[in-house]
Amino acid sequence: TETADTFLTAMKAQDSEALATVYAGGDIDLLDKAAEADDSGEVNEDSGLTKVYEEQMVPKMLDFDYELSNEQVDGNKATVDVKITTYRIGDAFTAFFSDYLSQALVLAFSDASEEDLDALATTILSGKLADLTEKSFEKTATLSLSMKDDKWVVDEVQTEDDIVDALTGGLVTAFSNMEDAMSAWEE
Repeated sequence: TETADTFLTAMKAQDSEALATVYAGGDIDLLDKAAEADDSGEVNEDSGLTKVYEEQMVPKMLDFDYELSNEQVDGNKATVDVKITTYRIGDAFTAFFSDYLSQALVLAFSDASEEDLDALATTILSGKLADLTEKSFEKTATLSLSMKDDKWVVDEVQTEDDIVDALTGGLVTAFSNMEDAMSAWEE
């Protein structure tokens, strides 16, 4: 439980030195982990969306509350349940995507430029994230730990792990649902 607490505190503070002492993966970037669930491609570093991600989305992802419970130790393996309370980032992203698709389609037919489409996406996503004022998303996930060199470390977190979805306010689930909907539509 103490190691899980150190891990989550270090994540919130973006303290990579502290994180490296308790996390088997060395460092973790929640936005990168969540983006791994989205197969839409890489984000243009010069995009207005990049600024929105960095200035609005990441701070909301790091502003989570947590409660630890149910520590279970079995030899060199352990688990700790983590109840995460955070912003509904997944819902905001789903609403953004829906609004953007409907408006971008109209712009595309009027020969809008990439810059126009980027500006539209930036404005819509920024607004959706700004609307997130309460931490109303709750999810309980389990952190797995292993004994390494006589100390506990949090096992490397994978994109599909519930903890990533919990920490990102349901963003992994939102990406998965959008991918499923697009796949069904393509069939």
